[in-house]
Amino acid sequence: MPDDNICIPGFVLLHRRDCVKETRHAYGTVLYVKEWLAARITMVFNEDSLKVYKGSHLHAFIDVIGFCVDSGEVRTGIMYLHKSPQCSVMNFKKHVENCLQSLQNHGVDNIVVVGDFNINVQDEKGAQFLKNFLSPYGLTLCTSENTVTTDNNTVIDMCFSNIQDFVAYITESVISDHKPLWFVLG
Repeated sequence: MPDDNICIPGFVLLHRRDCVKETRHAYGTVLYVKEWLAARITMVFNEDSLKVYKGSHLHAFIDVIGFCVDSGEVRTGIMYLHKSPQCSVMNFKKHVENCLQSLQNHGVDNIVVVGDFNINVQDEKGAQFLKNFLSPYGLTLCTSENTVTTDNNTVIDMCFSNIQDFVAYITESVISDHKPLWFVLG
């Protein structure tokens, strides 16, 4: 909702996509970055998916954002996504592939994919699907598949990267049923 602005000292708002109805739905993304880093970021992909409603309830969607961080020495592509549980595999793959292609077209050296996949890697089928889909891009899971990321004891919020020894961290949250993921670019 437009009035729900949160100021985080030392950070600037890079991206925000609000709920699409007056009442809250499981939709919306926000991304903050360190103030000093904002000038080094270029948005290269921002494609909102088709939204499917059942009555007045938002049923299926995927939100994918891709941007490049240029350190002067290394260009890192970061994909940030939020997929609803009902989003089709075809729609998910299409948006992720389009974003990865856009990042590669911008000459990135490294890639980080982070977000709410709504695919539980504790489930063998979900884990195998993500591995088969992302491994051709050199992407491997950087968060533990044994560390739950929601209050529902699932592992659906994840980080993948092709950066050697890359680590993503999970933090407790008091304002969401999802635990925030964060990482440091070296």
